[in-house]
Amino acid sequence: METLPIWFWGIYYFFILVTLVMSLISIFRKRNVILSAITFLFSIIAPVIVFGIAIGRPSGSNEISFIFSEAISGNFLAIFVIFVFCEMLFWWIKKLYSVICNKHSSNS
Repeated sequence: METLPIWFWGIYYFFILVTLVMSLISIFRKRNVILSAITFLFSIIAPVIVFGIAIGRPSGSNEISFIFSEAISGNFLAIFVIFVFCEMLFWWIKKLYSVICNKHSSNS
């Protein structure tokens, strides 16, 4: 069975861990509480679903290509996982944007 390189998994789990921690910090600081809570839950759920989907993949395909092919085939969980990671990416963009805007407004 083919899998992705170890450096990819390191970056993946680092992204999940940092997202968990940062979303918790946002919740405790009462900033974007609802979106941060959703992101926190998604960052716990996503690796579990990815693991469950990846177990059933055929030999010769890696996890990402299998998830995308399953999503194209209409697999709800694969579509959900892609949605979850898009939401996490949106949360990070929104977070970075607010940090940059706050930094510029405090300098003025």
